[in-house]
Amino acid sequence: MRVRSVGIDLSLQSSHRAEALDESGQQCGHLSFRTTPQGLEALAQLCTQSGDRLTVVMEPTGLAWLPIALFLRASFPQAVLVRAKEQKVVGLRRFLGGSAKSDRLDAITLAKLPLLDPEHLVPLVLPCPQIESLDRLTRRRDRLAASIGSRKTRIAALLLGWFPGLWDCFEDPWNPRARWVYRRKLNPFQLEKLAPGQLQQPMHRAAPGSSEALVAREALALRSWARQCAQVYRPAWQAGLLTQGLLSTWQQEVVLELDLLEQEEAQDQQLREEIQELYQRVHPHGELNTIPGIGPRVGPLLLAAIGDVHRFPSAKALRQWAGVMPRSHQSSHTQRLGLGMTKEGPPRVKRALYQAAHYARIWDPEMGAIYYRQMVELGKTHKQAMGVVMSHLL
Repeated sequence: MRVRSVGIDLSLQSSHRAEALDESGQQCGHLSFRTTPQGLEALAQLCTQSGDRLTVVMEPTGLAWLPIALFLRASFPQAVLVRAKEQKVVGLRRFLGGSAKSDRLDAITLAKLPLLDPEHLVPLVLPCPQIESLDRLTRRRDRLAASIGSRKTRIAALLLGWFPGLWDCFEDPWNPRARWVYRRKLNPFQLEKLAPGQLQQPMHRAAPGSSEALVAREALALRSWARQCAQVYRPAWQAGLLTQGLLSTWQQEVVLELDLLEQEEAQDQQLREEIQELYQRVHPHGELNTIPGIGPRVGPLLLAAIGDVHRFPSAKALRQWAGVMPRSHQSSHTQRLGLGMTKEGPPRVKRALYQAAHYARIWDPEMGAIYYRQMVELGKTHKQAMGVVMSHLL
């Protein structure tokens, strides 16, 4: 009997389990292997018995699927590779094995999917190396942006808690002048004794292109804040509840967070340059950027996540993959149509589409007005405009 499908239960640390089924759904082979040359050779021998029709189903477990998928694609170009959805696998496993669970049962469950539900299996498409590189870079930058946001939230919480009112002294609390103050002049008892010039000169050196009038206003605001903050803390200072050592400890913690923040910001800038250089190579004509709201940040992310758009047979399939689908609510003689988000799809794609719709409404009034009118007619907010943006991708 020829092998019709192979289910592979992956493991990050122990051996993988492969189960092979024939055309009638009967087991015709099994294998326990690791991602080693010998293990992959044994897997190839199992798959060689399939002839021209072979479907290999894997459930995504970290990145353990990638070396095996690359090996199978290179060794068996005609084989259909599938990454099964976890919810579907769990439901089928409960049907087949009840409460039992084992690597063997998981592998058999995966192998049965092509026989039981072939029309809903989405083939795994391995992107070209450049798109894969772009995907890894955009993922890294996405994580870095989240870390930078968390770091800024942490610094803001420290400053707003320990030094109330300091945040309001600056036009932009993250500008170089503000950061210089956070690093060096957080002691209000020392700051209130400084003359305006003693503040203005180093603040101007911290941001050479700054307006002298702006620097002067911020310096005056800082001295006023220092007097008020010192007055707030003076009773605690006199009672020995607040000391120079404690103030220094506070400032050291802020400086440490600032150092980490600026390291991440430097990495983010480097990533931005690498992403743009690679994006221009793989997408030289820039068709994505012609969609209102899609720019140098959202464009590379969407291209990397979607890959080859032709792998989707229709716009509906693309929207379904992204988790942005039309929905309707009918009751009696009334019917409301709208756009909704499902649990499917990469979260970063949904965030990118939201940003695209939001920026289009802000920076492109004409197209933004179209988006907004469509959303108003549907009774939705502009957050749902991501569905409208997604419809432009095909």
